[in-house]
Amino acid sequence: MLCISLSQLREAREERIAAQEASAIAVEARNTALSAQEKTEVAYQNIKEAVKAFAGITYFQSVTRNDMGTERAQEAWLQINDELNKLLKRILPDPNELSRFIQDLNGRLPNKTN
Repeated sequence: MLCISLSQLREAREERIAAQEASAIAVEARNTALSAQEKTEVAYQNIKEAVKAFAGITYFQSVTRNDMGTERAQEAWLQINDELNKLLKRILPDPNELSRFIQDLNGRLPNKTN
C-alpha cells in the first residue's frame, strides 16, 4: 500500500511538473502572439500612411495636370513635395541612406541643360 501511494505521489508530481511546463509554454506563446499582433498593427499603420501619401500625391498630380504655372499648381507641387519628404523620412530614417537614394534617383535622370 505504501509503495502504491509513493508511486501515485510520484506520478502526481510528474503530472504537476508537466502541467506547469505546459502552462509556461502557453504563457510564452500568448506573449509571442501579442507581440506579433502589436508589430502587425504598427506595420498596418505604416502601410496605411504610405498609401495615403501616394494617394495624395496622385490626386494632386491628376487635378492640376492642366494647371501649369498657376498658383493652384504651385501649391499642389508644394503639397506633393511635402508628402514625398514625409514618406521618405519614414521609409528611410537614416540620413545617409536617404541621401544615397536621392542620388540614385537623380542619377537616373538626364543631365540638366541650361
